[in-house]
Amino acid sequence: MARAPHFPEFTPTSGHLVRWCAAQWGDQPFAVLGDQRLSYAEADAQSAGLAKGLLASGIGKGSRVALLAPNSPAWIVGWLAATRIGAVVPLLNTYSKARELGWILRHADAAALLTVDAHLGHDYLARLEQAAPDLAGQRHERIFIESHPYLRSVWTWGEGTRPWAGSVADLAARGDDVSDGLLREVEAEVTPADPMVVVYS
Repeated sequence: MARAPHFPEFTPTSGHLVRWCAAQWGDQPFAVLGDQRLSYAEADAQSAGLAKGLLASGIGKGSRVALLAPNSPAWIVGWLAATRIGAVVPLLNTYSKARELGWILRHADAAALLTVDAHLGHDYLARLEQAAPDLAGQRHERIFIESHPYLRSVWTWGEGTRPWAGSVADLAARGDDVSDGLLREVEAEVTPADPMVVVYS
């Protein structure tokens, strides 16, 4: 009979937890969705890479990084990436209409948005342009719109493109200039008392 692993004494934050789980279970599956597989080690590595990209883009502790994605490995990686550096994640419902998305993004003071381009027939890039019509005239990472005064960047998973949106893969690639040591120091500043998510119901 296998013994349950002993949880060490550590600060119970998402960064510490995902690293510990990766060390314990490595290549074992963490998330499975159809043909998609995400191991514990991949969740740690991918979220660390994306966290570095967020840091390189000016996101840090207390920044609001909204997340619009269905339950999926991408959602897990996005959520871990933001929370392990102390960003606060307003969670957006994939069934929200344009008016709801627009209201939540403004109310949450979102500085960045991680989103899928589409899901189950919903075109989220088109919906975001309905929610914030002035997005259509913006350039990526140069977003300055009065309807959402804090929003500076939108990053997408998928094939859909807009001049105002970049790809999550490109965001992660920016993290190449951020050292593992710097990421660890940022994670060390995150505490269990820090806000992690904003849930709208």
